[in-house]
Amino acid sequence: LWLRRFRRRLPADAQVLFFTPLVDDTAATLARRIDAHGHLVTVLSPDPTATGTVGQRLTTFERRQRLRSLRSGGIRAVEWGDDSFPVAVAAATRRWSR
Repeated sequence: LWLRRFRRRLPADAQVLFFTPLVDDTAATLARRIDAHGHLVTVLSPDPTATGTVGQRLTTFERRQRLRSLRSGGIRAVEWGDDSFPVAVAAATRRWSR
């Protein structure tokens, strides 16, 4: 219901910039659904994970898998770690233009 209302408000040629830490599958699924309706989706994912504990490493792995999956599905994704926002976007943009 929420997604349907959201899509109705979007112009047909709208691009969607989606901010999410991707710590579970919900956001990735939503990005895929919006993309499936023909909108250009870019996911901006600040990295909330840190290395150290086994749990943190697992969370990092799962998050990277979600990013990889989105990218392999044609969704542009910016992984935003310790770099400044402009540096992270520039790195992602270079990857998109290949």
